[in-house]
Order: sequence, then structure tokens, then C-alpha cells
Amino acid sequence: MSAYIIGALVPLVFTLLLRNSKNAKKRGLPVDVGGEPGYAIRNHRFSSPVSSSWEGISTLAELFEESCKQHREKCLLGTRKLISRENEVTEDGRSLRSFTWETQLGHKKEERVAIFADTREEWFLALQGCFRRNVTVVTIYASLGEEALCHSLNETEVTTVICGSKELKKLVDISGQLDTVKRVICLDVDIPSNALSVEQSGHWKIISFADVQNLGQENPVDADYPVSADIAVIMYTRCDDDTRQCLATVSAVMTIVPGLGSKDVYLAFLPLAHILEIAAENLIAAVGSAIGYGTPLTLTDTSNKIKKEQRVMPQC
Repeated sequence: MSAYIIGALVPLVFTLLLRNSKNAKKRGLPVDVGGEPGYAIRNHRFSSPVSSSWEGISTLAELFEESCKQHREKCLLGTRKLISRENEVTEDGRSLRSFTWETQLGHKKEERVAIFADTREEWFLALQGCFRRNVTVVTIYASLGEEALCHSLNETEVTTVICGSKELKKLVDISGQLDTVKRVICLDVDIPSNALSVEQSGHWKIISFADVQNLGQENPVDADYPVSADIAVIMYTRCDDDTRQCLATVSAVMTIVPGLGSKDVYLAFLPLAHILEIAAENLIAAVGSAIGYGTPLTLTDTSNKIKKEQRVMPQC
């Protein structure tokens, strides 16, 4: 008789254990927001949206300021130095060149700044500088075509563009079609020669990022922090031939920033024009971790832009 009881209890015990295991793995609960049920999911640990994981911090500018105070002795941003550059000729004769690394201007608070560049250290610094002065940033993918680029800058009425020398060449080609651009800050020291002609004509004021940093050191100003309802970024992405725009408030970006270990190192190579990358890098800075910048072409020993038989070594 006892054997029958044991035989009946064993499946029941396993069923209960499996049910508890499934409940433990539950990550989200459906939220009733209208429409077909089951599509909107929220974290089951919270009964309402999370606006900030840090007490008393409601904006990204305040978050970065607090991070600098708490982690002032730690490394934050890092970029591998370019030791040498060589041209390699393929079997079909093509030459492969490596990728190069690496308010005194009159901009008003109500005007917008566009960052049009690949992910790099200066991109993040420029973003934090704008947040600190409550300036809305328009983020534009570096790969965006001329027509979409022109549309993005004109629609948002951008007056200052921050870009690399490669992107500056593209801007010069459409300079006659840009209605509101007055200033261009080049992230690289070497400003393209064709851009100087545009400056000489009086259309733009062009200055290097290094010169802007020097101006800031010589003429410091107090922070003008935003409130959580202010627009932090206007993001442009590309979907086929259609340019899409979205707005992200300061609180919306803060919601994405949870907690992380202070000993982690983040390799940043995805476009900072994407909200997920902006949230990720602000998260890393908030917890005192380090950010290392790279490109998809230089991530591993076998990447296209790494010389054969050379190794990618981390630097501190």
C-alpha cells in the first residue's frame, strides 16, 4: 500500500517543484494599456514605472555630476592609441586603409545641437556638456545619406553641429541646403580644406573640439540643469528610405539606467545615436565603471582593420 502512496506522491512533488521554478523565472507581468492584451509587459518587481534608480537624481546631468563626485579616482573613458598605419594591397590590387581613432560660440539655450559622428570618446563628452547646460541634442547616425541628413538638420532647426572630419566633408557638400546651421565643431584637429572655404564665405563658424574645451576652461560657467520633463534628445534613425524621428525625455532615459558592478569595463562600438547605447554609457559612468571605445573592425585579433599576426591588447 505504501508503494502506491509513494508512486502517487512523487509526480505531485515534481509538479510542484516545476511550478515554483517557473514562477521564480517570471520576469514581467502583462499591463492593461488598451488594445490586444499581453503585448505590454512591465517588470513584476515594480507596481509603477521607475523614474530613477538613484535617490534624489532625476536627470542625466545630475547623474553624471554625482558619478564624478563618487568615482573621481577611477578611469572612465579610454581609446586605444594608433601606433602605426600601413596600407595593405589585396590580391586584386585594392588598397585597404586603416580607420583613424581617436557660451563662447554664441549658441543659445533654446537652440539645438546635432551630434553627427561615429561612437567615440568626444561624442560622450559633448553629450554630457549639452546635458549640463540643458541643451537638447539631435543625434544623427554617421551613415545617414545626404537627403536624410539635410532633412534632419532642417526639421529640427539645428544651429550647431558636432561632427568628425569625415562627416564634415559630407556637411560641406550640402551646406547650401542647410537653413539654420551657423556653427560646426569638428571632433578632429585636422579640419578638411574644403570646409575652410565655407567658413571664409561667412556661412559657418568652424572650430575644433580641442579649442572648445580650451574656451570652456578659460570661461567656466555654472551648470543649468534640466528638469525630468525636458527633452534630452531627438533621435533620427533610418528605416529603408524613410527618416524617423523620436523624442526622449530625461526621465525616459533615466528609466533605462539600472545598477551594475563598478569593476566592469564596457566596450563601446555601437552607434551613440541609438537610445540603447546612450543609456548603456550613462549607466557605466553612473556606477564608476570604465568605457573603452572601439569599432566593429578592430574588436578582435582577426578583425579587418587589425594587422595580421598582431594582437589586440587591453590598455589601462
